[in-house]
Amino acid sequence: MENEQLLKIILERFDKVDQQFNEVLQRLDNIEKSQQEDVKGTLNLINKKIDIIPYKVDLLSKKQESMIQR
Repeated sequence: MENEQLLKIILERFDKVDQQFNEVLQRLDNIEKSQQEDVKGTLNLINKKIDIIPYKVDLLSKKQESMIQR
């Protein structure tokens, strides 16, 4: 095998490895983005549940007061 042929084979394989590596990086970026969206969704849900707590505490307090007055 001549040096030129060998170099060509090496460069072709390197290009394939480089392409595969870039695909892996893209997949990792996509996973990272989707996880960020999942975390945002979870935090929003937690925030909504936390916002309701003062109203529930008020309601329970009023119920307790009405029970005590009976």
